[in-house]
Amino acid sequence: MTARLIRWFLISLVLALASAHVTASDLVTDRAFFEDQRGDMTFEQVEQAQFLRTDKVLIKGYLRGALWVRLTVNAPDEARPLVLQLFPAVLDEVTIFSNNQSNAGPLAPASQGRRLLGPRTLLDATSGVNSFYLRVKTPGLMLVSANILTEDQAHQEDIKRGIVLGAVLACCIPIMLGMFILIVKRREPLHILFLLNFSVSVAVYFGWFGYLREFFDPQSWFGSSAFITFLGVINIFTGFLFVRALLERFGLPRWGKYLFNLFFVLYVPLFLFFFLLDRQLVLNFSTSLGLGASVFCLILTVVVFRCQKSSTWLIATILFMALLLLLRSLLMVRGIVEPDGSTLYLLAFRIFFFAVFFLTIIFLIDREKQSLIQTSILNEAMARQLAESEKNRRKTQERFMTMLMHELKTPLSIIQLAATSLGRHLLPSSGDATRVKNINRSVDDLNALIERCAQADQIEQGVDLINEQLFAVTTLTDDLLQTVDASRIRLVGTQAQTVFSDYQYVRLILRNLLSNALKYSPADSMIELQIECTSVKNLACVSFRVVNTVGAAGMPDPAQVFSRYYRSEAARQHVGAGLGLWLAQAVARQLGSEVHFLPTHGQVVFSFCLAQA
Repeated sequence: MTARLIRWFLISLVLALASAHVTASDLVTDRAFFEDQRGDMTFEQVEQAQFLRTDKVLIKGYLRGALWVRLTVNAPDEARPLVLQLFPAVLDEVTIFSNNQSNAGPLAPASQGRRLLGPRTLLDATSGVNSFYLRVKTPGLMLVSANILTEDQAHQEDIKRGIVLGAVLACCIPIMLGMFILIVKRREPLHILFLLNFSVSVAVYFGWFGYLREFFDPQSWFGSSAFITFLGVINIFTGFLFVRALLERFGLPRWGKYLFNLFFVLYVPLFLFFFLLDRQLVLNFSTSLGLGASVFCLILTVVVFRCQKSSTWLIATILFMALLLLLRSLLMVRGIVEPDGSTLYLLAFRIFFFAVFFLTIIFLIDREKQSLIQTSILNEAMARQLAESEKNRRKTQERFMTMLMHELKTPLSIIQLAATSLGRHLLPSSGDATRVKNINRSVDDLNALIERCAQADQIEQGVDLINEQLFAVTTLTDDLLQTVDASRIRLVGTQAQTVFSDYQYVRLILRNLLSNALKYSPADSMIELQIECTSVKNLACVSFRVVNTVGAAGMPDPAQVFSRYYRSEAARQHVGAGLGLWLAQAVARQLGSEVHFLPTHGQVVFSFCLAQA
């Protein structure tokens, strides 16, 4: 939708510019001006003053006094009366004088002149050279463009003016409606601020060229120069609001936000001071703030977009050009940059150039956003596909592990049953009995390895079967001593505590820790299972510590001890898959605990805590 708005806007803008308020080829042969610093000189005094030649457009910034403009006309015999066209329509007091009594108008003494009430005035002129004097006084911007035309030329200008008005309305109304629809659909602050600034800019344009005075009563406040000037103050404020919102989208630094806030704090009171204090002083301050803010925004644009990806550099370039155009306009208003013949129309039509810039920026941002959305949708689809693939892979793996365990445990059970049966007929001290015991031990090791692989697969599959219950620590230790070599395990500490946790998972953790200690400690050493009450973050807990002497395998690597499949080179002489400690840690984390490895001199210590009931 944004692209359609831009296309429509550009077509309408071309029509508007093609029929714009081009400077008419008027009858004025000489233009000159004189500054009355105090604004109290009479026409007779000014007539004797030294005038300076000027171009068709005259800008003097903000003047306390009055500005006199002398227009010398060579009037043809067949082209009377003449028509004075004066722009912009924001000048408060314009009085016309002439040294010819008839030129000043009926019943108007030459010394008093005639007050002009609109941008178009009929003038009586004698054949040949005539001189007209305009006395302009306004608290706003002192910008004057005066042309004297024949009635036919003025009629042609009126037609052009009507065409321009139609083109501008055809340009602006769709843009406003389109932005309103976008705001309703997306509720983006950037769109709201653009619509606000654009609406104010269009109102300024209508006031600048006198359309507001035609729509409203010239004596009403909405048709007055004060209202149009006040719209200009609002226009600067809303423009920088839009720039801030735009820069914030790309990462406005903190110091930039502080300076923007300072600008707004200084600018907002101007809306009230405009009606309470000297209007010219307020406008001076407003323009100065606008100049400073423009320079600041130019610097900030470079800072913000310098670290952005290259696809956003076009947005930065367009914003930079818009700010340069605004800066040039403000410098011209302050009188720092010399005006030329296009100055009046540049100041008027800049709002449309800004609209093109900002609409293009919104379009580029919208396209970038749509690209991100499409990328997100594509990534989401790929993620769903990968998740489905992973789900199918895990199901296949689960079926394979179930089949493998079944196929392995069945022959192992047969081997163990045969060995046990054979051992019953052998003397305990015989060599065959020893070999049968080795067979049973090896089968037990293989069964334990298969069981750990199955448990590891359940953990990896995310199976969460935690069944918390109350149980006594004594019950747990008695059960453990029946499944491991109890002759090498020494219980230290009290066992009278009660724990609220998953009994099978806690048993699994301790069994893996004890099996690991029995396997890798010296064969004749004792393993300590230390149980004591402690406190963790003001919570009463039971601490379990498994302590064993360092064996031939050496001290495990603290950085890898809980890694899956980790086994040191010296530990590879024992049967195992490197899953025991990893499995204990994974299960402990599911219970909300953590197994800690505490290496000390000559001892290996593993510990974890559970909350008391």
